[in-house]
Amino acid sequence: MKYAGKEKILRPYAKKMFNAVGNPKFISFINEEGYPVVAPAVQAQEVGTNTIVLTSSPYGELLKPLKKGARVAMMAISLDMESVVIKGTFSGFKGGIGRIKIDRVYNSIPPVMRYIYPFDDFTVPKI
Repeated sequence: MKYAGKEKILRPYAKKMFNAVGNPKFISFINEEGYPVVAPAVQAQEVGTNTIVLTSSPYGELLKPLKKGARVAMMAISLDMESVVIKGTFSGFKGGIGRIKIDRVYNSIPPVMRYIYPFDDFTVPKI
């Protein structure tokens, strides 16, 4: 699944989950003291199919410990009880905007509750 030289990581339903303004989104990372941090990231949006962008506001204080190169996870949830989780590397905030380069996608709803990217790990179960 390639498009203009870039692999399509997020499937259409996952893109929809991240782009819906009303869907709650949360980012998690490990802070400098080694403790997990979970912060709202409602403002996050998908850009292309392999990147999520977010702003440092309105949750700047919660996101202050998030450093360039940090491993992060982000979950998007719909009000229909659907969800998707991405994992990736954070670019750092530049001008109040940060990017997450996606390297793993987890589908947490039936019928396939497992990592769905990288595609090499994906096999469709017989139902």
